[in-house]
Amino acid sequence: MKDVSVGKIIALALFMMVSGSTWACVDKAVDDMENVANCKKQAIAGDADGYFQLGKFFSQGRGVAQDYSRALENFQSAAERGNPEAPYFLSNLYLYAKGVKKDYRQVYLWRHVAGINGYPFGYMSRDQIVKKMKAVEITQAKVLVKNWLAEYRKPQPIKIIKDVVKEPVTVIKVERAESLLERPEILVVLILGLGFVLLLSGRSSGAVRTIESSRVTGVGRYLQKQAGKTRVDHYLDIQKALER
Repeated sequence: MKDVSVGKIIALALFMMVSGSTWACVDKAVDDMENVANCKKQAIAGDADGYFQLGKFFSQGRGVAQDYSRALENFQSAAERGNPEAPYFLSNLYLYAKGVKKDYRQVYLWRHVAGINGYPFGYMSRDQIVKKMKAVEITQAKVLVKNWLAEYRKPQPIKIIKDVVKEPVTVIKVERAESLLERPEILVVLILGLGFVLLLSGRSSGAVRTIESSRVTGVGRYLQKQAGKTRVDHYLDIQKALER
């Protein structure tokens, strides 16, 4: 039941897409023969839609004698040029053996290509056909897809973009500040200056000590003399002082 519903959805979508499409080489105001002539001109110019419309004319026998082989050729040319619907129509020729033998591998290939070209139900319809395929057929079909992509979807050459000429950038080199201690001449001056300061401070402190020592020594001697004198000695000292 599920498969039938999906099939109806796909069929309805196809009908709406095809019936609602307007192509440059198809004009409802003219007959099919004139449309075929216009589509041939468009196809010769390399237009994918021109090939697709010719495939439909040949498969339906409109404006030309029905010819599935010619339909297949035009559908394939349209698919190779990126038309989204042509691969699906082409897959149906292989599915229903129209002008070719029935081949699920080709059905898988062209429905996969339909998906690549942007057909809405391309991959979904491919997955539906997988249920009817054998494992070996699926493997072979994937190889066909790989080969087709290698042939018709070759990577585009990378464009080399010329280097944009830019103004030279001025680089300002900031040197590290040199420490005073890293310069030997300044270090020598500092050492000499420090030595001179220490020398002066040493001399000053020695003089103070000498003075202080002499003072203390003189006072000590005086006290020692005074301690050993009698009252008479003191009196004589006073007299000598007065006589001076």
